[in-house]
Amino acid sequence: VTRVCAAGAGWQELCATAPTKDNTGMARYPQPVNPNANPQLEPCTAKLPERLSPSAAKDFKQCPRMFWEKKVAKSVVWTDTEATTKGTLVHHALEKIFDHPRAERTADVAVGYIRPEWEKLSSKKSYAVLAAMPAAGLEKMLAEAEEMTREYFAIEDPTRFDPVWREEWIRAKLGSAELNGIIDRFDSWQAADGTKRHAISDYKTGKMPGERYADEAFFAMKLYAAGIRESKGITVDQVRLIHTRFGKEGVMRLAIDDEVIDEAIVEFDGIWSDINDAADAGLFPCQTSVLCNWCDAQTTTCPAWQDEDGQPVDLNSRL
Repeated sequence: VTRVCAAGAGWQELCATAPTKDNTGMARYPQPVNPNANPQLEPCTAKLPERLSPSAAKDFKQCPRMFWEKKVAKSVVWTDTEATTKGTLVHHALEKIFDHPRAERTADVAVGYIRPEWEKLSSKKSYAVLAAMPAAGLEKMLAEAEEMTREYFAIEDPTRFDPVWREEWIRAKLGSAELNGIIDRFDSWQAADGTKRHAISDYKTGKMPGERYADEAFFAMKLYAAGIRESKGITVDQVRLIHTRFGKEGVMRLAIDDEVIDEAIVEFDGIWSDINDAADAGLFPCQTSVLCNWCDAQTTTCPAWQDEDGQPVDLNSRL
């Protein structure tokens, strides 16, 4: 088993453990030593973040131990992969294109932001592995990010509208929890009946989720809609996930109303309550799944993947 940069299907795209295949051709991933590991930790309520982002809430839902590693212990360097880096670069280009007058919002102008932004990112610690790639691999990654940026222009025409906000921080009290995060874009327009409508749009450069996972894909967007209502008094009508690689068919939409928002607030508040209970008890159990193979704690600090001496296991031995 080797560690390779690959696109993950879950909470984050990280360096994944390359699977082997069994005699039926099905992928086989390593199996954890202690799948339900839940060692006693120091109570850590004072170390919890004051505010919770949708991604951090999703981390806790996925695996409480992962949340603890990222937000409390902070002992693991969470690396960026080719997939996450391409997403970051495309997001930057699609933000900056709206700095230009409408007539200048072309694909060529947007693509021009990709490589200068990489030069800035490449000096950061989480990008060290990518920065050390052979020139051919790096060129391939940047060229793919440029192509993803061009593909966006088959979905929307940015010369026809001006976003209200871009890369806007949303901070709001949702129940007992403080929401904190950034939305890609907020749009407003006049509907045919004369009413003003509002939408949050989020750019996606990965695969489209299957129907089974569609509701989960909107988890963060519903929270941001709640945050905008609570902090700005604006009720969002629609949230959109714009998958840049799939043309107009890659735009997923969800209608928003007060009922959807209220349900999102209840869920977010419940997650925050569970986080505080875990911190009070010093218990953040591992919740292992195939997604462990995209988690940097798998080969470093996660007790689900350690031997009886507390050392990371050889993943080859766990196939």
